[in-house]
Parts: sequence; C-alpha cells; structure tokens
Amino acid sequence: MLRNTYCFSYEEREKPPPYSGLVNQGSTCYLNAVIQVLYHLPAFRYSIYSIEEPEKHSITLALRNIFSQLNCSYSFISTKDLTDAFGWEDKEAYIQQDVHEMMQKLFQILERVCKNTPQENFIRDLFYGEITYITRTVDGVDHTTYHKEGFYDIELSVKDKNSIYDSLDQWIQPERMENVSLEIEKGKPSSVHVVERKQFFSRLPPVLLVHPNRVCFSTETCEVLMLENKWTFSNSLNLESYIFSEGGDNVKDVKNLGTKYELRSVIIHQGGAHSGHYLSYVHIGEEWICFNDNSVSRVNEKIVMQAAYGGKRGYLSGFSNERASLLMYVNKKKSDEILKEKPIPKHLKDVAENINELNKRKWDEAYTKKEYYYLKDGERLIHVLDGYANRGLKSSLFSSLCTSSIQDLYNTIAAEINQTADKFRIWVYPEIPIMKSGCGILKDITSIKFFFFVESLPKPKEEIEALSKDYFFAPVRLVYEDTLRFYGIVHSREELKELMMENKEKMKCFMCTFPPTVYEVSVDEVLIGSNLILCPESVSNKSLLYILQRLLYNEVHLFLLENKNANSWKPFGSFQLDNNTSYEDLQKEAFRLLSLAGLHLPPSPEYIGFHSQISSDSAVPSLSIAPPISDNGCTSTLGSILAHQNEMGCLYVQILPLPLSLLDVLRVVIFNVGGGFRPLVFIEKKNYTLGELFRITLDQYGSYLSPELVQRITRSLQENIPALRLLSYEEMLHLNVQVNNEERIPLTPGYYIIDVLVEVKEGFSLIDVLFCSRRKKEDYFGFPTNIPISNTYEETGEEIARRVADKIKATEEVADITLWIVAIREQKGFYHTIGSKDSLKSVIKRISSEVECFVIDRPRSFSLDGVENSHQKSEQSIVIRETS
Repeated sequence: MLRNTYCFSYEEREKPPPYSGLVNQGSTCYLNAVIQVLYHLPAFRYSIYSIEEPEKHSITLALRNIFSQLNCSYSFISTKDLTDAFGWEDKEAYIQQDVHEMMQKLFQILERVCKNTPQENFIRDLFYGEITYITRTVDGVDHTTYHKEGFYDIELSVKDKNSIYDSLDQWIQPERMENVSLEIEKGKPSSVHVVERKQFFSRLPPVLLVHPNRVCFSTETCEVLMLENKWTFSNSLNLESYIFSEGGDNVKDVKNLGTKYELRSVIIHQGGAHSGHYLSYVHIGEEWICFNDNSVSRVNEKIVMQAAYGGKRGYLSGFSNERASLLMYVNKKKSDEILKEKPIPKHLKDVAENINELNKRKWDEAYTKKEYYYLKDGERLIHVLDGYANRGLKSSLFSSLCTSSIQDLYNTIAAEINQTADKFRIWVYPEIPIMKSGCGILKDITSIKFFFFVESLPKPKEEIEALSKDYFFAPVRLVYEDTLRFYGIVHSREELKELMMENKEKMKCFMCTFPPTVYEVSVDEVLIGSNLILCPESVSNKSLLYILQRLLYNEVHLFLLENKNANSWKPFGSFQLDNNTSYEDLQKEAFRLLSLAGLHLPPSPEYIGFHSQISSDSAVPSLSIAPPISDNGCTSTLGSILAHQNEMGCLYVQILPLPLSLLDVLRVVIFNVGGGFRPLVFIEKKNYTLGELFRITLDQYGSYLSPELVQRITRSLQENIPALRLLSYEEMLHLNVQVNNEERIPLTPGYYIIDVLVEVKEGFSLIDVLFCSRRKKEDYFGFPTNIPISNTYEETGEEIARRVADKIKATEEVADITLWIVAIREQKGFYHTIGSKDSLKSVIKRISSEVECFVIDRPRSFSLDGVENSHQKSEQSIVIRETS
C-alpha cells in the first residue's frame, strides 16, 4: 500500500516503523486487521495483559501472547494459537470472515471469559453505548413510548450518501409505520395506529465503532453486491446533533464525556462482496501506519483517505475497489486515558521472548527441512508408472534438511530401511538422475513433484558398478500366457541382455508409458528407470497393448439400496471392467452379481439403475440415477459414471419400478419427508399433476410413509386443499412454487421437490425455510421446507429452530438446535440473525421489513434429508459457535 510517501524525508522512508505485522495463515487478513486495531488501543491491550492466569489453549492466553510479541516488535508473529483456540481446523484459515462480525463475536467471548473477574467490564467500559428509540403516534392519539437498547457499534447506511454526516442525518430521521398494534392504556385492549419512530444516542461510548454498510441486494441478478459510491469521513467527529435531548441524567452523562471524537484506526476491505483482502491503518502520534498482514509501512494521510472513501477508481491494487469496512473513533476527553502507553510487564516480555525463540526454530525448520517420499518395492514402482497412483499405493515418508548432502540422504534412508548404504542405490523420478554418494546437496537435485526409488542390490554397490558400463536399473515384467508377471529389478544392461537370452523363444523389449503405450527398443536404447515388458516375438504389439490396457480396468464395488426408509446400502459384489463398458453391459453385470449373491432379482437387467458416488472423498450416492444418455447426447459408460471418483470406485444399484428406458431420469423428483428419508420418485416421460405425483409416490413408497401423513394428504387432495407443493429450482434463490394439485409439471429437466405443507391454524401463516452456509457465498444445501409462524411473531429463535427440527424430523446427528443459527432474510435480501431468546417480533420491529423466509445455518456437518453440505466440516468459525 506504500504508493506515495512524498511527505516523508528520505531518512524517514528508509527507517522502518517500529511495529510488527502478523502472518496470514491463508485468508486470515481480516483477523490480522482486527488484532492490529485492538492492540493499538492501549487501554484494550493492558486489560488483556491484566487477565490473571488465563487457561491453557484459551483465546485470552493466545491473544495476550500475540499482543506481547507485537509489543516487543518481533517478526513473523503467528495467529495459529488463536485460531486453534477458536476451534478451527487448518483449512478454515482459508475461509474469509467479516471484520465487523469477527470483532463483535470476539467481544462476546471476552466478556464471557472475564465474567466474575476484575476485568469483567472492560469491554463494556470501552465500547458500550445506548440508543433511545422514541415511538410517537401520528394519527391524532397522543401516545409516546421510549425504548432503550445498548450497542457496541453502530451500522450506518452508505447507499446514496456522500459522507458520515449524511448517514447520521438519515439515521435519526423518523420512520413511519402503519398498522402497529399498541396498548394505549394499560390493561385495555390494543388498538392499531400509525406511528413514527426515531432514534438518538442517549449514552456515548469512550470508543465508537462505526460499521459502514456497503452491501446491497440486487433484485435483478439476485446477487449480493458491494456499493462503490464515495463516502467520506473526517479525522474529527462531533455527535452533538444526534444526542437524545429529553434524556435527563443521560444527557448529563453525555455532556461529561463530550460528543467529540478523533479517528484512531480504519480497517479497509479491497475487493467484492464475497472475496478480497483486509488491511488496517492506525493513526499513531503524527503519522499513519499501514498494517497489511506481515508488511508494515508509513503512509500519507491522503493515501489512507483515498483508500477508505471508496468510489470506483483505477485498479492499482488489483481489486475493483477498496473502502472502509470499520472505523474506530476515540472520545477526545478520554483519549489521553485510553491511548496512554505503558511498558510491557516483565513476565510478559519474557513470555514473548520465549515464543519468539520457538517460532524462529519452527521457521528455520520449515524453510530448511522437507518431507520426502520413497518407494522401495519394484512392483509398486511399476503400478505407479502404469498410472495406478490412486489405487491405495502408499509411499514411505521421511524428513531431511534441504541442505543435507547425498551421503546424508543415504545414511537417513539406510536407517529407515535397516540396511547398509552399500546395499542400495537411490534414484529420483521423474528425471531419474544418478545420485552418487557425497555428490551435491538435496535441494540441487529435487524438483517440486518427485519421489525417490530405493533400489535394493543383490551385491555391494561397488561390485555391480564395476561390471557395468553405465549406471542403470529398470523394473521388468514378463508376458506369461495372456497376462503380465513381475520379474523384478534389473541392475545393469548386461543383466537385462542375459534375461532376454534365457528364454527359449527370442524376446522383444518394450518401454511402457502412461496412458498405455508401448515402444519396442533395443537394450542400449532403454532409458534408465523405464517401465519394461519383455515378451516373445510371437506376441504382437497389438496383443501386448491389449494385455497392458486390461490392467487398467476399474475396480468397482457395488452396493444395493436395501432399506429405502433408512437409506442404507448393502455391498454385494465387485468387478473390473474397462472405462468404455456400456451402461447396458453394466446392468447385465450387476444383474449377474445380484443372482450370485442370492438377492432379489428384478424382472430383467433393464430394471437396474445406478447412482454414482458424489465425490472421491465422500462415500455418499448421488440423488439421481445416472442417465444412460447424458444431456449432451453421448452414451454413458463406466468411465463417465465414475468421473468424480478414483479408480477404485463405487456404484450404487437401485431396482427400478419400470425398465430404465421408459423412465425420465433427467427430471429428478424427490419426496421431502425428512428424518433422512428422501425417496426418489420415478416417473415416465410425460406430464403429471401434483396429485398424480403423490399417487405415484404412494405406489412406490407407501409402506414407508406414516398412515397419518398419507390420510391427511389424501383428504386434502380430495377436498382440493393445498397439502403439497412442488418446488423446482436450479439455485435455492430461484424457487418456482406450484401448489395447484391439478396443474401439470413441465417436461424441463431439473430437480423437483415435493414438499409437504404444514397445517396452518387460524392466526398463523406459512413461511419458507432454507438451509444455507452464509460464510460460503450463500451456499445453500438440503431441501427447502416450511413452518407455521404466528401472525403476531411471538416466537423466539429457539422456538423457530425447534419447529424446523420437528418439521424435517431432524436426525440425531443434527437435532442439537443450540448449534443452529436462525436468521430471517428480509425482502430486500439482507439477513438478520435471531438470538435463541430473541423474539421474532423484536427483530421485525427493529428492521421494519417483512420476512421473506427463514435461513438455518449450522457449524457442523449437516446431513439433512440425505443431502450433506460438503463444505461444512467440524466447527467452521468463531463467528458461528453460538447464536448471536
């Protein structure tokens, strides 16, 4: 970010700032930015220092240690201990979070940890303020109510605003609301009125956090966008015009504190709504310091404001725009107290020094030590060269310094394999240079992608090399009848020639490459380490290639859908077939294996369909049957069905109600029952009404459905009362809903969900529920559902979660609703989290918007109705460990 430093002298530019940066673990720039602005708030830093005996592996201990290292200006300071304390896995360091939400969640955790300690109020003492909401009737009735709420930051709208004062002016503007039910006289019935609501500050915090909201929802593209308009603010902020004038004692408190603030720090976001980079600027003394992960530099104030104000400009930083994401202002009357620097306590200085020494050793080891893989079995080497690398072939592993000599490498492997160094040679694939002991160092002869092969020798190395003209080895197979047999490793060209002469029939020598190709060569033409096949002259090149190709057949394990209700799959056999095996031949082979296993047989192989495995690392079958003809008109083969798997694949077999040729497998119809049961409804290639689809579902799965559910839906269909709806979608944001029982569904390929509507009693309305990972660019998963909500919105977040769990018949795996995050999506597209004890009514009143739907998020792996959200593993992040 040091783009212009003309305001500094040459000496100042050359002298680095006396501050330290933080190492980015992957996408933890947001965390680094938050830590820097909090560290450079001395009152906050010393409160962390004052926490006595923090627990081992705790967030407070990790934060204290980071602050101590920053205080000592050490380099390469890691936040790994802190993210470990959050409960994150390593891969979660690559998931970017929002700085505003991150800071608020950190405050919540620190308040909880510091409860009943001398520091229990330090967050509140620094950041807590209060807002008074004034609600007045404007329809002729004289009625005013006052409601006070605390805050740790304020959110200001940036849309169509030019400055922070424009946003504050809008913030206090009255908001008109109609049809509001009020109890005008205590104890008497409520009546409906038109009201105006305003808000003012009634208590100001010593440190004011301002969150400029630059996010908007595009109704045209259904995307979350980042506003790019310019929005300015100054180093000084006066809130006098925004104070509650009827506050009595509160106004006195405000006057004692004062309404003037000075800008201390700014957190900048570069990029778009879903990705980008965070960095922070802190005003220290007379200069601005930029903290960009591990990089720290002085910058001109003009540079800071240019970055913070936003507005579309050139692409100097490689991002489309940059703008302030969080502002930190310090009250002028409190600034001397809050920003007063003190020496770091001696015991913490010692702690920082010990951590720094440990980190130095780790960094040195990381840069000088590396892990190496090696094979010592010739047959395994041939498998790798044949292209079997994913068939469970494991290499051995050892670590060594990159600066080790080749002799050191020999000594290391000798100890690993319990052999003397003169009884083996080491080769490097793919280049295969010869490695003479004592010649060169490891980093000079290894590439990024390589492995070692350890060649065990029948004689001491010196004897073999004395008899050879050059260094040589090769793994060899011999053709035996119609297959290949591993012979072993030949250690010299002379040995290879002798092997070819031993056979009664004259032999040919072939080098093999992957994909399967063979080249006939003389012994002198054989490349070192080549994958060799020796065969009689009577075997044609074409026959040899066929034998080699057969070795690359896929090993496939078959599973039968045994219990439709439990969605359980039973293994019943395996086969090895070529990737080009047709769908029809696969059906015949599966039929044969079903017969051999003594399982129930369908009328013919045509009644067999296959589900593929959804990914190589997840043993979960696909929702739909793999089509015999793909959507691009190509015939499906074993290779296309196993496209997302390793060579050792899985096929999931389902017995169909009709021959596959009569079924429409491109229209995937799923009956959303819940409880892990999500039957796939097989339909023919024609139009159906919603009622007809339910009757087909009864024919195929009626014995697995509860009688009460069947009776209710059947009765509703007879009385033409909506009891089902058909959801068709490509993305969860684009739901097409059909509730007319007699309307016919389209023939368009896609997913169609038959969703059971809840019974809605008087005084209740039906609201949709979606399941979404909101930290993953709105990554929706599972199936949409619906629940009833009272028209007065009295339900709490916990009650909403429980109602959803009851509706989907939550399995034990997901039934702990204390881990669910419940939010509402308003009609403008914004999300608002509902705390477990918060009422829906209070949230709707605060946002003054109608509910479009509920959104359920959950930090742990969520296998919902048989659909797993593959992106959510373990506890994904600090910002969702509990409801806000």
